[in-house]
Amino acid sequence: MTIGEGTAGTVAPSQRSSKRTALHLFKEYLPYNLVGFAITLSSLLILALGLNENAAAILGRRLDNPLGVVGSYFVHEDLWHLLMNLFSYLISTSIVWVSSKARPKLGYLLERTTTWKAWNLIVLALMFLVGAVDLLANPLYRLSMSAVGMSDLVSALLAVALAHLHLIAFKLAKLRARKGVMIFLALIVCVSGLLVVSFYLRALMVGINAPAHVFGALVGMIIALALIIWNKNLLLIITFMINILLIEVGWRLINI
Repeated sequence: MTIGEGTAGTVAPSQRSSKRTALHLFKEYLPYNLVGFAITLSSLLILALGLNENAAAILGRRLDNPLGVVGSYFVHEDLWHLLMNLFSYLISTSIVWVSSKARPKLGYLLERTTTWKAWNLIVLALMFLVGAVDLLANPLYRLSMSAVGMSDLVSALLAVALAHLHLIAFKLAKLRARKGVMIFLALIVCVSGLLVVSFYLRALMVGINAPAHVFGALVGMIIALALIIWNKNLLLIITFMINILLIEVGWRLINI
């Protein structure tokens, strides 16, 4: 009696191949999260040792503490705060990793950010840029407020990831792959929705620094738009700018 290509107690070659492929893809994906994992491990250690207040005093973002521009990312108020930020972080890195596998090859400068090294460099650069913009522009810090967490960073990363979704959808449209286009349009709507709800001002009442989210998103959008404009494809520029405008409309609507 035969059982396909294998027998009881053995693993078929196709199954072994699938496992090796999945493991290989997982190993490819992990390096995209190096900075995020460093932030997560730091935050977990601080939470485990019960040093939140001490760490926030040293690394918290406030006007009298330049170290907080970047140091604040490595401290979170509680495990839920950390997990929510990590979830958004992983969404952005997953999108960029998928973009690296899709290989649009449309000649866009944005495509050069899909290697794990380039992506981690972008994350590091955004940490400094977003932190500085938030500290200088956010009026809450003038009220002697101190902030911790990487919510503004993940907002910026989601904005850049959104541009990658547009790039993949644009390639699929050129290939006339309608189902693929619909899938990535749905992903664009989901990521845009995440960016919209991140700027819910009433969240300030429960201690969430909503303005920091929007400053992070705006920095990410500007960087992404610059990478797209570099190659002067009018259609892609227009669609991404319309997406940005719709997100702004969403921000206004939820804060009426």
